[in-house]
Amino acid sequence: MAVTAFITGASSGIGTTLAQYHASKDGDVILTARRAVQLNALKVEIETAHGVSAHVFAWIF
Repeated sequence: MAVTAFITGASSGIGTTLAQYHASKDGDVILTARRAVQLNALKVEIETAHGVSAHVFAWIF
């Protein structure tokens, strides 16, 4: 069973790095931030490179 991490601010910086690291250790991720385009790009990158599940939730204000 994979461990799932909920990562806020995943569209850039430390959030992106944490998401990539967790995925590299075979963990699924839930990605949240305000920038949907960057989140979706990260989702594709993570799922392709590591074969884990990534779910995206963009905050709209």
